[in-house]
Amino acid sequence: MKNKIKVYGIICARGGSKGLKNKNILPLKGKPLIAHSINQGLRTKKIKKILVSTDSVKISKVAKKYGAHIPFLRPKKLSNDNSSEWKVWQHLVKFLEKNKDLPDIIISIPTTSPLRKINDLSISIDKFIKNKNSDILITITESRRNPYFNMVKINQKNFLEIVNFSKKKLFNRQQAPKTYDVCTVAYVTTPNYILNSTHIFQGNVDYHEVKKDTAIDIDDRFDYEIAKKFFRK
Repeated sequence: MKNKIKVYGIICARGGSKGLKNKNILPLKGKPLIAHSINQGLRTKKIKKILVSTDSVKISKVAKKYGAHIPFLRPKKLSNDNSSEWKVWQHLVKFLEKNKDLPDIIISIPTTSPLRKINDLSISIDKFIKNKNSDILITITESRRNPYFNMVKINQKNFLEIVNFSKKKLFNRQQAPKTYDVCTVAYVTTPNYILNSTHIFQGNVDYHEVKKDTAIDIDDRFDYEIAKKFFRK
């Protein structure tokens, strides 16, 4: 039954990036950043094909070279700094629906986590298929800082206070409730959930926990340099 389920991988990669210029095609271990996500998706047996949504001709050419499908060039209104990635997903799903090519499951494989393990993609898909009560599955990793213990915010009086107060006094992080960071290793859901929701946490959110060293999220130059060092190892 599982083999009959059609799974498409999607990658959203716009041309403009203020945090790190040309981020999606920066070289990493001899390949453009986007190529790693494409290759990881293509090497995951359960994924039938990889679709890239981009507004950039340059990115589309690179993605096509590495085996991805480029169904269109994304409208500029969905490609600026304030664009919602959820709306980008909806735009892609509506295109597939119009062309009668909707898969059963969609897995988003962002370019920003090139250190992900292929096995984590497979596990995420399998877990989502198995849990009939979940609407979406995301990947997480244990957080470095804890909002109940050592994460603070500036209050209205311009002083610091803990992000989340606990009625119980906490003297170390081990006493605080365990928290996690959402990471960009993978997001698994259905076209129906994407079309009928406005954000990830609107429904039942399942998870797959991954190791910290595979969950590095490249957002700026610092992250990029760390990723390069991990790849050298």
